[in-house]
Amino acid sequence: MKPVRVALLGDGMTEKWGALCLELDTELRHLFKRTEFEIENHSVANTRAGYALYRVARDYKGNDGVYRPCLSYNNPDIVVIESFAYSNCTDDAEGLTEYRDILRRLWEELSSTTAAKLLFFITVPPDRDRFVENMSAYANTSKATRRRLADRAKLYLEEAQRIAQDEGWPVANAYAEVLKKVEGGDRLARYINQSDNMHPSVYGFETVARILARAVDTHRMVEEGAIH
Repeated sequence: MKPVRVALLGDGMTEKWGALCLELDTELRHLFKRTEFEIENHSVANTRAGYALYRVARDYKGNDGVYRPCLSYNNPDIVVIESFAYSNCTDDAEGLTEYRDILRRLWEELSSTTAAKLLFFITVPPDRDRFVENMSAYANTSKATRRRLADRAKLYLEEAQRIAQDEGWPVANAYAEVLKKVEGGDRLARYINQSDNMHPSVYGFETVARILARAVDTHRMVEEGAIH
C-alpha cells in the first residue's frame, strides 16, 4: 500500500514545526497503524494567505531557497490549510472581508486542481499578557501595544472559525480546544514557545498533532479504519 501523502500549507505557526512535523507523523502512525505517511511542510513564516494561493501551483521562495509548488508533491492525498490568522491580522478589522475572500479562493484553487482531501486548521490562541514578549522585533514595545496585537490575532482566529462553519469545511480547531483546556485550569503558557511567546511550544505542537490526527479520522480522510 502506498503512503498517504500529507502537505501542510501555512505561515510561521506551522513552519516552525520543521520539515518533517515529527509529532504529527507519530500521532498519525499511532492512530492508523496499518498506514504509512509522508509529510511535507510547505509553510513559510511571515507570509499571508495570498502567498499561499500563489504557491499552490508555482515555485516559491522559502527560508532556505526556492521550492517546488505544493501540488507537485506527488499529488498529496491530504492538504492541511492553516488559517494564516497571525499573518493576516495586521490588516485589523478592516481586512476581515478580504481575509474571507482569499481563504475561499485558496480552498477553491486546491479543490479544483487536486483530488486531495482538504482540512482547515485553526492554530493555538495568543497569550495576551505575554504576546511576542521575547521577540527582538518587539523589543521595548509596551504591554498595552502587545496586548492590542494579541487582540487582533484573536479577532482573525475567531473569524477563521466562522469562515469554516459558514463554508462547511472540515476543521481541526486547536484554538477552541486549547481555550477550553485553559478555561478548565490549564496554563496557556504551556502551549506557546516561551522564547518568542507567539509560536507553539513542543507541547503545543504535540497537542496540535493530536487534534489534527483526530480530525483526519473524524472526517474519514484515510481509508483504513482507525485503531483506537
